[in-house]
Amino acid sequence: MNMRFRRSIRRAGIGATAFFAATAFAAPAAFAADTTADLELKVTGSTLSAGADWKKASFTVLNHGPQSASVIRFQADLTGLDASKVEFDWPYDCEPESGKLDCVIDVPIAAGEAWDYTFGLKRKSNVAGSAGTLKFEISAPEDQNTANNSKSVEVVLSANGGVDFATFAYDIYGLDGNGKVSDEPAQPGEVTLFRGFAANYGSKVAKGTRVTIKLPTDVTFTEEEPGYCSFKVGDSTGVCEYKEDIALPYDANKTYPAPPIYPDYVAGFGFMVKISENAAGPVTLTGGELTVEAIEEVAVETPVPAAGAKRANAPAASELKDIDPSDNTDEFVAYVAAKGGQGGGLPVTGAQVGLIAGVGLGAVVGGGFLLLMARRRRVTA
Repeated sequence: MNMRFRRSIRRAGIGATAFFAATAFAAPAAFAADTTADLELKVTGSTLSAGADWKKASFTVLNHGPQSASVIRFQADLTGLDASKVEFDWPYDCEPESGKLDCVIDVPIAAGEAWDYTFGLKRKSNVAGSAGTLKFEISAPEDQNTANNSKSVEVVLSANGGVDFATFAYDIYGLDGNGKVSDEPAQPGEVTLFRGFAANYGSKVAKGTRVTIKLPTDVTFTEEEPGYCSFKVGDSTGVCEYKEDIALPYDANKTYPAPPIYPDYVAGFGFMVKISENAAGPVTLTGGELTVEAIEEVAVETPVPAAGAKRANAPAASELKDIDPSDNTDEFVAYVAAKGGQGGGLPVTGAQVGLIAGVGLGAVVGGGFLLLMARRRRVTA
């Protein structure tokens, strides 16, 4: 059965109240090797397509473990950004002062988890080129490896217009008695749902999507999609091409429909997967990756070709380049409970996943921000 879907994705996470001004933050202390955490900072989505007025960018805090990080200090230097070209949209309660952010994320990040925080970049100029730099840094008392705690990124106003996909993958949980995604880890041997989507922040229409999936260790596909996907039952990797998919460019001035209808700038996907019966829970299975790319792009004012049709001058799929490929891939994990348990074997923190039946995608359009909440506790506002 083709589980690619066009409905609201149920997902929740920690809201903006997780951010507090860093009025007092304990300096890192000395920790024994088995009580440390290793945080890593990643930043994606800092290039704006020509013709696009706004886009979502994000930074990710990953914890490589082996222990949880209790409180994370987040700092950002915005003074290198050219405010005449780009406005930095920061949606959280901790506000910039004199061009700098100094905030505390007062929520523990467990080993194996990654938290994503989104912010907006709003175009103020049509002049292409560099719009300056943003500098980010994180720290935690448990983190003694600071080599991967900072990142400086250039904000670029591209001279080229095109598709600019931002990909979002949801972590894998178990299903409840009604067959809906729950807030509990999956059981070893359980068949459940993996979900994701891509939002087009570019200036051209994406006609057709290529979806590349690598499932976490000990997770495999349970259903085939002949004519669309390359994977077989039991595989853990595959490529799907949905040539009929259409994703219009995001329009910050447009009012989008409420869930369960997907906004027209979003392409969503779902695949039934199975957790190995040999998965030794409680465990977080890592290694999942979802990549979404456009097969073809057309100008907004150009009539979109019918499914299967191709413009004579269209580039080959392998030649079509996303305006900002830094955010085309998203990582995800699978949470697995102890065999025979009730899914309580893992420390699932934050708001519960199953609460968002009609909110996950409603938040996508609220206030102009992509408000998706939590893949591995994705946090936005």
